[in-house]
Amino acid sequence: GLNSPLAFSALTWVQATQAAIRAYLDGLGLDAATVDDIMDDDMVLDVIANGSSNLYVGFQFTEGGYDVPEPATLALLGLGGLALLRRRRH
Repeated sequence: GLNSPLAFSALTWVQATQAAIRAYLDGLGLDAATVDDIMDDDMVLDVIANGSSNLYVGFQFTEGGYDVPEPATLALLGLGGLALLRRRRH
């Protein structure tokens, strides 16, 4: 995966389609796993326009959030682990 957002200039912007974006990323020489990571459904595409015309200034990808276990789930896992330790000692 990438550690920083990608930014593209207006000169390379052709269409706002997934296929065109994928083709552009493939053309950059990125490996297939990185391109798939960028095109993942959890990614957010930000389109930047200059406001005075239909010219796209660029676009960037920012990664979405990650799932975090609920505190109750972690507590149950912890209690289960303690119960197993107690059972092993007796």
